[in-house]
Amino acid sequence: MNCYTSVEVITEPDECGQLLPKQIIYTNNKTYPIKRILHICQPEDMVVRYTVLIGNEQRHLFCNGKEWRVSGAV
Repeated sequence: MNCYTSVEVITEPDECGQLLPKQIIYTNNKTYPIKRILHICQPEDMVVRYTVLIGNEQRHLFCNGKEWRVSGAV
């Protein structure tokens, strides 16, 4: 069973204007830099899924246009 946590995300636009996540901020103000974006998937439901590397852990980061969620706990 997957567990998802609401987070804030610091983003930066790429050369095409797509927002790319750079850091994840949890509700306790712990900040984790995203080392690498491994994959971006935008299915028909418009929820963008980023597969990212945080430390040595691979996580899924989801954005529906107004809120961000991350899989698991860092």
